[in-house]
Amino acid sequence: MPSQSFFQYCEELLIKYKDDFRIWNIGGYKFPGLKGDDYSYTFSRYPHIWGWATWADRWKSYDVEIKNFKDNRDIIFQYEYFKESYQNNHIGKILDNVVSGGIDTWDYQWGFTLRSNNALSIRPKKNLVSNIGFGTDDATHTKSINKEIEDNLAEELDLPLKHPDFVMVYNIDDQIFEKKYRDFRFLSKLKRKINNLF
Repeated sequence: MPSQSFFQYCEELLIKYKDDFRIWNIGGYKFPGLKGDDYSYTFSRYPHIWGWATWADRWKSYDVEIKNFKDNRDIIFQYEYFKESYQNNHIGKILDNVVSGGIDTWDYQWGFTLRSNNALSIRPKKNLVSNIGFGTDDATHTKSINKEIEDNLAEELDLPLKHPDFVMVYNIDDQIFEKKYRDFRFLSKLKRKINNLF
């Protein structure tokens, strides 16, 4: 569920970065616990997809079957997919699972599209989208309950937007996200294993 300012934020950034092929994704979701800086948004290697926008000329590179990954699986992580080997191993396992049909999703493929084109995503200073389907029985992908994410409600972004003076990854938030996401996945797996015992 987006806030009202989400729409103006997307519209303005779609125009501003229309011809800047370093940017492929405009995210509206800001993961809880990220700091942000003095600007209205920062740049990230991660495309958060709970409310987002892109351009048709970037989207045409999207391949739900990630053939480019399948064809280059043995060499792709020799390049700078991510800087840390644990990230490469983690993403590699996920993409292998996507290819084998073990994960029914579309968003990991979009993340692969961005990374394999050395593209960036935009992350707002404030969270602009609430995930209202988290932890419900009829949720498609987010059946686990996560109070931190459930309580991460959409806010209004101060307008007009304050644009950064440069296009570079805001490493502080990417590192925080990497740790929080890794911990979240570990705890989710642990909860599932415990639940399966009973």
